[in-house]
Amino acid sequence: MFDASTSPDLSHSSESLQPSLFQELWTLDDKQLKILKESIQKNNGTVQLLVHTHYEEQLNEHDPDDPNGLYLDQYKHDRDRLLDTYSNKSMPVITMVNSQPNLEEPTNDTLNDYKDWYGKHMGATSPGTIYYIRTYQSSSTPAFKNDSDFMPTPESRKKNWDILALKLRSLGINKIIIRGRNYKSGKKDLENLTRHTDQHFAHTHPENVDKQGQVDIPNKCVGLAIVELEARGFDLPPSRIRYPKAYMDRDLNKHVK
Repeated sequence: MFDASTSPDLSHSSESLQPSLFQELWTLDDKQLKILKESIQKNNGTVQLLVHTHYEEQLNEHDPDDPNGLYLDQYKHDRDRLLDTYSNKSMPVITMVNSQPNLEEPTNDTLNDYKDWYGKHMGATSPGTIYYIRTYQSSSTPAFKNDSDFMPTPESRKKNWDILALKLRSLGINKIIIRGRNYKSGKKDLENLTRHTDQHFAHTHPENVDKQGQVDIPNKCVGLAIVELEARGFDLPPSRIRYPKAYMDRDLNKHVK
């Protein structure tokens, strides 16, 4: 578990990028924390986590050989509708933004892009606040100012997900509806699983294990968030707002939100 003595530097230099409706989760003051905790409590400890929702947004062309191609429009429609109706009475939204502090500051181009995207689509009369978490550029692992690598190491991956889990627990969160882009999976041999999180997923999802002894484990940005947070004890209901829809057919047989 995370040792408080190794706490990262959370003081990102993005103060000017935090309007009232786009706030960094780590830097909330007491009043803002109170508002968020009350909203979480009203929703029975449940939040929506949007993982890299606008990843590769500029790629509008559909690959005719990609079976997920036609679903891309549906994903964008559902995602934008969620934001358009998001109000201060809605289930809280926390978003993961691939804006790594040590690579993007002081310009914060990706962070600014996300702020603009969310602002464009939020159409409620009394819009709710979106709370953001900065991640590595090519991973949904949370990233902090003292993380110097482009990709998380095994050590920083475990430590940073532990930090996030502790923060979410402190807010009263026990259930997370994960939505977002880049949701895929890959098969691994059961006997070669080295990460505790992968082992946990294989143990709790026997339906994903085939007769050859391989387990189909979610990966990429959305999949990583699922595996890491589930292993830390959070309840993760399935969601339709994910792309590509690698697990969509299976999810549709459950209670999908």
